[in-house]
Amino acid sequence: MININKLVEEKYNTWDWNFGHSPKYALYNELKYPGGNVEFNLNVEKGIIKDIKFFGDFFGKCDISQIESLLLNTKHEEENLKTILNSININDYFLGADTDILISGIMGVK
Repeated sequence: MININKLVEEKYNTWDWNFGHSPKYALYNELKYPGGNVEFNLNVEKGIIKDIKFFGDFFGKCDISQIESLLLNTKHEEENLKTILNSININDYFLGADTDILISGIMGVK
């Protein structure tokens, strides 16, 4: 039984096993928040964001392509996204938004 638990912990509970071997997929999501409306368009391959674009009627004082660049070639995984997005001031790009709003959109939560 110990070997089974060890195998589960070291192999089957890992991000690589659960997401790293997943097929390509595209994700489209639209999210309304107090500052506007954001559309999220992602292409993900083996669990890695290969393309990401934001569209919508939101306001911000900084170029949104900077966030898109930060997220390229990163894991499409909540904790990873949180780490990256917490390193910047989201409000500079999406007025009235916060990290949780963006993460829910990028992860496909409505």
